[in-house]
Amino acid sequence: MASVSVEELEQFFLYAKEVNCLVADERSLASDRLCRVILANDLSGVSLFNSSPDFRKALSQSSTVAASIYPSVNRETLLLNLPKVLSALVKLFKPLFPKSVQKKLKFCQGPLAKVNDLALIARAGEEREKFLDQIDGLIATEWKE
Repeated sequence: MASVSVEELEQFFLYAKEVNCLVADERSLASDRLCRVILANDLSGVSLFNSSPDFRKALSQSSTVAASIYPSVNRETLLLNLPKVLSALVKLFKPLFPKSVQKKLKFCQGPLAKVNDLALIARAGEEREKFLDQIDGLIATEWKE
């Protein structure tokens, strides 16, 4: 956060949402099947005590803006690999979340937990297939439609 402002990071998050929407639209047209974006945020290494309030502010602001610009992306979110303290807090407070929020947010362990280099899952190969299978499994069990 020392090298970018809150506004710059917010704009980057919005840019990433735009790219995701464009890719989903392109894949929908190419495959003649509706593709949608499901957000997966890996929270490995996040700390309540050492995380930047500016990062959280940029993420929050971008989510607020994106909700009106990209309503189709403002759907399901997987929050992966919460640290133990955060996981305990979530279990304690999740029942207090509005039902609409509880439906959208799923807290899971597993995918990305042991991935140290995202390039391993960015390219075709065994690691990518394993990761995608794990995500597919979570989606199938967490959001039965």
